[in-house]
Amino acid sequence: MQDVSYFLRHKKRLKRELLTGGGGGGTPKKIALLGGSSTAELKDLLEVCLLKAGIVPSFYESDYNRYYEESAFENPALRDFAPDLIYLHTSSLNIERFPELNASAEEIAKLVQQEMGKLEIMLISLKTRYSCAVIVNNFDLPQHRSLGNLDALSGKTHFINTLNTALVALVKEHPSVYIQDLLYLSAQAGLSKWFDSNLYYRAKYAMSYEGLACVAFNLSKILCALFGLSKKVLILDMDNTLYGGVIADDGLAGLVIGSESALAESYTTFQRYILELKERGVLLAICSKNTHENALLALSHENMLLKPADFACIKANFEPKDRNIVEIAKELNLGLDSFVFVDDNPAERALVSAQLPSVAVPDIGQPEEYITRLDKAGYFEPISLSQEDLARAAQYQANAQRQSAQQQFGSYAEFLQSLEMRALIAPFHPNAFERLTQLINKTNQFNCTTKRCTLAQVQEWAQSPAYITLYGQLVDKFGDNGIVAISVGRIEGEICHLEIWLMSCRVLKRDLEFAMLNALVKKAGKLGVQTLKGYYHPTPKNAMVAQLYASFGFALESQSEGGSVFSLDLEKHTDKPHYIKVNDGNNTDF
Repeated sequence: MQDVSYFLRHKKRLKRELLTGGGGGGTPKKIALLGGSSTAELKDLLEVCLLKAGIVPSFYESDYNRYYEESAFENPALRDFAPDLIYLHTSSLNIERFPELNASAEEIAKLVQQEMGKLEIMLISLKTRYSCAVIVNNFDLPQHRSLGNLDALSGKTHFINTLNTALVALVKEHPSVYIQDLLYLSAQAGLSKWFDSNLYYRAKYAMSYEGLACVAFNLSKILCALFGLSKKVLILDMDNTLYGGVIADDGLAGLVIGSESALAESYTTFQRYILELKERGVLLAICSKNTHENALLALSHENMLLKPADFACIKANFEPKDRNIVEIAKELNLGLDSFVFVDDNPAERALVSAQLPSVAVPDIGQPEEYITRLDKAGYFEPISLSQEDLARAAQYQANAQRQSAQQQFGSYAEFLQSLEMRALIAPFHPNAFERLTQLINKTNQFNCTTKRCTLAQVQEWAQSPAYITLYGQLVDKFGDNGIVAISVGRIEGEICHLEIWLMSCRVLKRDLEFAMLNALVKKAGKLGVQTLKGYYHPTPKNAMVAQLYASFGFALESQSEGGSVFSLDLEKHTDKPHYIKVNDGNNTDF
């Protein structure tokens, strides 16, 4: 959303185009908007943003400024709506009471506690009644400061900053609750543009139309992250994108990078931002019209922050870039909708957009604008950071080593044996809850039902005797792949319904699914289960698991457009052979 005014002027037309152009075929989600101010315009704007992202929303809206009552007390209408997500649309206008000018520290602390106590009542009620993710706003700054600059020390500004600090602490205590940073959004838009007093007094909107557009767009990015639709890979051109100049023409000495000029510094800052993305789990790849040797030469420049080891894949050749991106997707085992392609050349961007419409291709402008445009687009919005995120680049580099090693063996079985694989297969554990939630919500291809969940639901499954939960962590001689497989079964009498069966695509064809099945059958048998039922719900991305249960020996029970049901009599099951040494979790030294 580079042009807010265009978005506001044409939102109805954009909605029609998205629906007629296939937007109606996206993922349906139910969103509840509980407003401390009017939400009608926000709903319309958010709908367009979500349709563009591949989500088809339906909405529940609270009555005006009834967000507390509809959150804290029994609400049959909201219960019947069964939301996938609840958004508390509040702002600093909903702060009940500000401290007096001469208020003591104790009085201020009491007011903070009252505000946080009210919010906690709502959060506990919402999570208990609806078992879905909840998004809350922090507080934007006041439009006016009667104390001038002193306001930051003892006025409304100081109180709002104190509230925001307390809010962070509160949210950390409540899994499946997430913050939308209204404070940052208001600063980004500018307070003079953020609030429209005329619009507030006439229609009770807490933000201007421009502010509401910013909230809707940002909120859609959080929802994409929660529903597993954030991007995963940043593909970069090199010449005049990562640095100034053309390596083939200008040579190493002619490249513009470092701090010797404004232009050189802009490229250096861009590379530093890219490294920040990589360090928190975004994969990097190169797609450049260069020889491979020249690409490596450019990355050897003494002022280059990015090095070859930072990239999961490097494609430097003279093939069309759309073809190279398809090859990158194959090598990384990721769908094309996981990619963002950054190139300074409009012709290359147009080619990739036309040939690969599911790849995000932003117009990044001039070098000094690269970071702003990429950052504002919110492609890589995270909802949490796990150890697997921080180790992701190393895991994909280890995968490249595995692929290289595979070529040395006469058979695939010999290759699997050579990996010296070990798997920890164990019930869900509190230390892994965050990663398990993330994996469930991000995995699209090797995922039989693509069911999504909240952190609170993962905790409930782990603690409930009615559920069998298992996760798989795979290690081999090249490194630790982290937690890469999950199965969740709901026990109903002598039947266990497999509601979730998924695996990360980066460990495909390593036999981990067979080790997981054996462990699940063993666990189910001990609990008196006689039959496993597996479910396949088709999506545009998960065709690879259409026959997974059949390969396990399950019998097809029924089949329709909505999916397939398979069943397995445990008495007829024999353990599937594999090349993995399994630890069942009793040995903690893994």
